[in-house]
Amino acid sequence: MNELATIVSIDDRFVWLKGEVNSSCGSCDAKKGCGQGLLDAFFNREPRLLPLPLSSVEAKASESTAGSMPKEGDKLLIEVSSKTFYFSLFAAYCCPLLGLLLGAVVVDALTISEPIVLLGSFAGLFAGMLLGRALDLMSRKSRSQVLVKKIIRE
Repeated sequence: MNELATIVSIDDRFVWLKGEVNSSCGSCDAKKGCGQGLLDAFFNREPRLLPLPLSSVEAKASESTAGSMPKEGDKLLIEVSSKTFYFSLFAAYCCPLLGLLLGAVVVDALTISEPIVLLGSFAGLFAGMLLGRALDLMSRKSRSQVLVKKIIRE
């Protein structure tokens, strides 16, 4: 999966990138009546910055024709491996969902009270969220996150 990212800052260890936001909000006829647009406006937060090791950008800069390091404002074409992307999707979405279902099924087999089953499903959801977070943190150490494909100088 390839994406464009803008260099926000460069320090002695990392190049900090901000991803390009590709949103379709505002382009349809619903505009102000759309629930997604309202949620986006309500939860409008600053985008998270991605730290990229300086060594990977230096290696790509030495291969380029200009040969110089990129500066703030330049864009990088980066690639996230499919394995990394799908594993992150699994950790973020499937683990909590499976925890919710598993919690409900296990507690339902042990009791007949519906409020207790509901509490069990929420406990399973929370456990699934913790498991997904733990899997994501463990996998970050063992795999390469981002590969720089191209430097686009401004």
